[in-house]
Amino acid sequence: IQVGTSLGVGLLTALDGAVKINMIVAGQYSLLKFGPITEEVITAVVGLLVICVMLYYHQKSAFVVALVGCSLTTWIYTSDWPTAIVTTPNSARIEATGFDNDNVANLTVNLIFLYILYLSGLIPAFTELANLKREDGTTPRGRWIYVITGLMTILSGVLVSAPILVLPESSAGIKA
Repeated sequence: IQVGTSLGVGLLTALDGAVKINMIVAGQYSLLKFGPITEEVITAVVGLLVICVMLYYHQKSAFVVALVGCSLTTWIYTSDWPTAIVTTPNSARIEATGFDNDNVANLTVNLIFLYILYLSGLIPAFTELANLKREDGTTPRGRWIYVITGLMTILSGVLVSAPILVLPESSAGIKA
């Protein structure tokens, strides 16, 4: 279940990225279909190929090279260069009436359960990858990982920013 949850979240993240660049769109006769081939799609596919080739040759900088290369390509093509290195998020105000839906509690419990399963799969994998696993198979300070990620996710919600998550993409940095 733990591996399946991690794999499912990874596939869901990939699908979300493909939908955002219109690589995957809603189909008329099927649920999904391929969208038009645009500059964004070509850039994403080339970036993925760069990562695959560099990882095949055991280059630790594969993700960074692809990220920088795809970012520069997009900025050059669209002439939409960043105006700042760091910015503060816009404060969003959520009306209390928006939470009157009965599904909010159900969704919250489901997300918490999914997050616990997700962490339960990733934490042992990362500790084994980093050679930190104890002889009895446990993770040092394993419970604190849940507490800290939970508290930081709550804090990030209060600050209207992205949550602090343990992501599978972290494995490249741990292995390096």
